[in-house]
Amino acid sequence: MTAFNKDLGAMLRTLRLAKNATQESVSKLLGVTRSAYSYYESGKTSPDLHSLRVLAEFFGIPPADFFYPELYADPEDSGRRVQKSKPLN
Repeated sequence: MTAFNKDLGAMLRTLRLAKNATQESVSKLLGVTRSAYSYYESGKTSPDLHSLRVLAEFFGIPPADFFYPELYADPEDSGRRVQKSKPLN
């Protein structure tokens, strides 16, 4: 697992919790199993580009934000996570 995958997973979790969505509901949106989506959040695997586009639309963020997951998730914070800042356009 790379640091990027870990940060992306934390970002996905942060965004999902901010929308009060469950892993099950997001996995259905993507057409994957809940366990597959769980792997995205744990950093074991990453969503494909199409899934990232769907997630960006669902979460209301620009798709390019997925290139900067560290801005959304604080790995030191095991509880609530909030977006820290947005990357420059």
